[in-house]
Amino acid sequence: MARHPDRREIVSVEIVADADTVWAHVREPAKIRRWFGWHDDGIDDEIRRMFVTDARVMESDELASRGGPVRSLIWKGGDVLTVWPSTTPRGAHSVLTMSRRPYESFDVFSGLYDDVDERWIASAQQLRFALELHPGAERRTLRAAGLDAGPPGRRLLDRVGLHGIRGVPVGCHFETRRPDGTLLGGTIWHRTEYQVGIRLHGANEPLLIIDHNPTPLRASNGRVTAVLSTFGTDDETFAAIGQHWARWWGLRAPAKTPDAASPRDHERLRRVLHRTHADVLV
Repeated sequence: MARHPDRREIVSVEIVADADTVWAHVREPAKIRRWFGWHDDGIDDEIRRMFVTDARVMESDELASRGGPVRSLIWKGGDVLTVWPSTTPRGAHSVLTMSRRPYESFDVFSGLYDDVDERWIASAQQLRFALELHPGAERRTLRAAGLDAGPPGRRLLDRVGLHGIRGVPVGCHFETRRPDGTLLGGTIWHRTEYQVGIRLHGANEPLLIIDHNPTPLRASNGRVTAVLSTFGTDDETFAAIGQHWARWWGLRAPAKTPDAASPRDHERLRRVLHRTHADVLV
């Protein structure tokens, strides 16, 4: 159900949580942190500016007969985030939609890939994931941004062992082996033209979202950005995940370079990270 027919609906998700809970997660900064974007030094200021300072609240009793009001956050640029209740035989659910101005209202058409659209899609899925699988848990994130997608025959996702996710339907399981020999398994959480979300098995079931911007940039073949959302991880576990993440994506590790990893480091990873029946190490 489109709440704003004069705008482009970017994403609509049904969330297994009541509307008051979902609304609180788009109004309270500490809860917004559990799903919006990714964490960097400016995330708290960005959340306060976007959701507290800049957003205008609108409420309608249009759907009061269905269990509650329709509530929206509206921004000056025309973006509208809307939450309303959706009572089903399975219990109280909610629907969250994000809509934006149509491209015709912009002076310049930004092309097929829109960074803001993709960020809202990912954030909405991260909210659904946080509320349905990790309610109340604090989130910590890792990000590998703007990586060269690679030429035909040498695609980055193939090189890091993610070729197995192609064509896997939403809700279905996949398993693949990464270049370092570790197994990776998960369930496809969502899929759009430019991104895929994976509910990874092991290590408290984090969410991995991979975004592929096919627009060439200088000599690149498009760009890949990966964001990992972990929940309820302590410092030791998160540090170990960070070391493994850096080696996987070929990044500089927070404390050591990938080449400096010792057998003791690998043993530490295996000690603090959970493993599934498929021996999946996240």
